[in-house]
Amino acid sequence: MATVGLPYREGLEAPSFFGALGDVQGRSVLDLACGDGVYTRWIRGRGAASVTGCDLSADLIARACSIEAERPLGITYTCHDVVTMPHLGLFNVVTAVHLLHFARTRSELAAMCDRVRAHLAPGGRFIAVVAASRHDPARSNLAPYGIRITHPEQLQEGDAFTVEVLTDPPLVLTNYHWRGTTYREQLTRSGFHHISWTPLAPAHPNDQGMSFWDSYLDNPHVGILTADV
Repeated sequence: MATVGLPYREGLEAPSFFGALGDVQGRSVLDLACGDGVYTRWIRGRGAASVTGCDLSADLIARACSIEAERPLGITYTCHDVVTMPHLGLFNVVTAVHLLHFARTRSELAAMCDRVRAHLAPGGRFIAVVAASRHDPARSNLAPYGIRITHPEQLQEGDAFTVEVLTDPPLVLTNYHWRGTTYREQLTRSGFHHISWTPLAPAHPNDQGMSFWDSYLDNPHVGILTADV
């Protein structure tokens, strides 16, 4: 299911992610939770020397492979659960757009962070799009941006919540709530440093002007997480 075209993804998530990613010319990249390869292809198109996409869904990987066969970019795709994935090699960069908040337990989150660290070469960098722990769905309506979120009034660490991506038909996902400090603790334990959060920022005005983004930016549902080794 394509999510390209959603106001949130095109106007906020993608430009913010690539702003954090920076120059990938000549670098090797492992894209985790790659889905059908949207970001994977964008990364390759920005000059990465080699790109590998990995996702838990066999159907999405099959779709990514089909697109690669139709329009070859030299991308390799593989189907694994990040928690238990084998070693795929060392990469200069590991990316994960919507991965860490699918960890159902602290042990799964720890395993994800460990597997990311194991795939990074010395001097490597991790860039992720991660659920914002302070988002309050009662404060603002994100439907104009293509997202609807439902969670318990008193959301606790590890609680499940629902993210509905307003495609046609809608895509309903179960995410899990982890505090920013929990992500930091797990990444530090896995051997990362220079861990930082960057808020999303629009790259250009919507048809309604820059004010279109104000409600989202006042209560964002994700942020950009970066960490170095």
